[in-house]
Amino acid sequence: MADIVEVIGFEKFTEPMQERLSSFLEQGFPAHVVSSAHPRIVNGKPTANPRYLQDSMEITDPRAFHLGSVATRLARHVALGEAVHTPITGVLCGRRNNQAEGKIPALACHNPVHYYELPELFMEITSSMTGKSPSTTGAGSEGALTKGPFNMLNQVHDLNAALVSYAMMQTSVFISSAGVIGPKKQVDHDISLLVPEVWSRMREEERSADWLIKNGFLDKIPDIEVDGEKIAASVLGYRINSKFVAAFFGRVFQNPHLVFDADMLQPELQDQKSYAESVKTIVATNKRVAQMYLKDGGADMAVPPLKALLHIMATGEYNGMTLESPEFRAMWTRDNIIKSDWYLERLKTFQSKEVDRLKRGLEYTEHFVKGPDACAGDWKGKQICEDLQIHARIASIKTQLQKVEKADYLEFLKGSLGVDPAIYNAPNNNYERVLPSVLN
Repeated sequence: MADIVEVIGFEKFTEPMQERLSSFLEQGFPAHVVSSAHPRIVNGKPTANPRYLQDSMEITDPRAFHLGSVATRLARHVALGEAVHTPITGVLCGRRNNQAEGKIPALACHNPVHYYELPELFMEITSSMTGKSPSTTGAGSEGALTKGPFNMLNQVHDLNAALVSYAMMQTSVFISSAGVIGPKKQVDHDISLLVPEVWSRMREEERSADWLIKNGFLDKIPDIEVDGEKIAASVLGYRINSKFVAAFFGRVFQNPHLVFDADMLQPELQDQKSYAESVKTIVATNKRVAQMYLKDGGADMAVPPLKALLHIMATGEYNGMTLESPEFRAMWTRDNIIKSDWYLERLKTFQSKEVDRLKRGLEYTEHFVKGPDACAGDWKGKQICEDLQIHARIASIKTQLQKVEKADYLEFLKGSLGVDPAIYNAPNNNYERVLPSVLN
């Protein structure tokens, strides 16, 4: 950086980065500076896995963003002055796959799009299964949920919240492939980028997994037997078929069957042994990760459906139930969760913590009113209270507190996340000891 060799390019940096680089040149200290235009150097050359963030269209193309908002308003007949809400109506996760490579096992058993019911989905989420990429060493457990430094809580609390969220919203979760489809079809990120284009052209009911299954667009994947060994391929959930490709990918491609042929929709046709080994890799990873949750006590803090699942992943059964047992799968339905004692306890915990929060806020604002430099002080303090509408806020807090303390507030909360009581009951939890000192 001793000489500026790209004066025009320099103007493309954001102002903070321009200031950083200019300051570095002027001061000459420290010896190095990081430029956002240059990726990391790994083994003497730029990394093959640069990190990037998607630009916000609201900033980069405000006209298109505004037209999209106006079009949505007109299509929904939403009056001016009313908010245009854009709820999430599709969850489409991406997953990395790979062929076998040396000691790296194959993870090539998925077709372009899979749908997972909640138990199978949470097997996927819990293990954070991934294939080989420039940033990973091969098929295995990888992701934010597996990284302790990124999360001071046991990851099971995140899983508990996600389970309740998906169950309450009855969300259909789909997973699309990146890398390869089967061991012989290289697709990189093409499919995972294409799927949102397809979903944006589907009607609301067409995005429902129940509707797709009922109308024959998704096939449930059966267990198979290879060389006398049973392969638990059913953990892969459901996958799209030729009917799905013709109906929905046909809205993007003129001849979609030429893009997605039979051995892409059924990767086992490419190489049944690779398909079986891929499934075995997934099952083995699920087992290993679940055993970690059992060992560190996370399974004991899991909500009952998840606790049962972790034991099934680790040992194959829980209290006599397997993955396919009707009584086990019934634990995951919205109706049964809402009626359960453990869900009621989440709502009661939320109510209790919300009462505590409102009381702390009331105490703080009332103390502010009585303080020497606030409303009870000179005219400037009284003016501040008037500007901030402190007395109106106190009245509002009292009204909220009365509402939250009532027994029927729990009925109002039904369908919400609640609060995980296990967070406050976890071993070595110092919440009660630390929080008051922080507030004071």
